[in-house]
Amino acid sequence: MADAIASQKKVLVEHGAIEVLAGMLKPEHNIRLSDLQVILEGIDHILQVYGGAGSTNPYADMFEELGGLDDLERIQADENLSEDVYDAIVNLMKRYYGTVDEIIYNDAAEGELLNAKIDTNTNQFAFGVGNISNNNFRGNANNPFGSNGNNNRPTFQF
Repeated sequence: MADAIASQKKVLVEHGAIEVLAGMLKPEHNIRLSDLQVILEGIDHILQVYGGAGSTNPYADMFEELGGLDDLERIQADENLSEDVYDAIVNLMKRYYGTVDEIIYNDAAEGELLNAKIDTNTNQFAFGVGNISNNNFRGNANNPFGSNGNNNRPTFQF
């Protein structure tokens, strides 16, 4: 697949290559490390068609939607995994999905909710509150955890 041109790779994808490669990563297939290395190379070559992190890559999106990233994370946690395969997984994830921080904070609104806010009036930390300035995040007898008033997400203040 390394010598295939982009148009040939697109034909492979149209015929289910991403589905097959993502499916081979599922735990029920119990693949060998040598096979895993080949699968990772295949995934890498297909994802190259549309570029790395920061660009629109429908193949990377498809791989993620098929559970490929979850399976790579599961495989990566295996204690018996060779360092070469571990590094290949890390490099693939960085190349096409960004750094770990970029993956976690990809959605700016979600990333913003994960950051602690400080209420300067009470000098308290608040997590998951979005905009702290409206003071709608404080809990009360009916809703002890509070809400920012917009999305009904639980918030925690201490």
